[in-house]
Amino acid sequence: IEVTVFPDGVLLNQKKFVSDMLKEFDCLGVTSVSSPLELTPKLKATEGEVLSSPEKYRRLIGKLLFLTHTRPDICFGVQHLSQFLHTPRIPHMVAALHLLCYLKGTLVFGLFYSNNLDFSVKAYNDSDWAACPYTRKSVSGYCLFLGDSLVC
Repeated sequence: IEVTVFPDGVLLNQKKFVSDMLKEFDCLGVTSVSSPLELTPKLKATEGEVLSSPEKYRRLIGKLLFLTHTRPDICFGVQHLSQFLHTPRIPHMVAALHLLCYLKGTLVFGLFYSNNLDFSVKAYNDSDWAACPYTRKSVSGYCLFLGDSLVC
């Protein structure tokens, strides 16, 4: 994790980690995209051909999970992709590589912790009621701020 100190706060990011991932998964020459996931219907567990070597997909998702520590903008996408670790399929890998294309265009993003003295606590949440078409389970998320800084 890279730490950059500014007069008004501290930035935490993982530029080198993302660059190494882009290299490892042969995505250095790809075009960046503006969203972590495609804006198409949700991925399905049984759609598409099963990957012949699921280890690459699992390794990529593991690295993306680590990256979420400083990149909350990819949390939902990584959570969605991690549901398919047992039997990953080609559409899942395509979606994971799409997320890498997003990371290429947002390499400098990270968490900024402001040094202002505002200690007010703000919390936000959201849910997607019965999001899974098979289990009808919901997906929810939240974020908690201390002043202007995202805490979790």
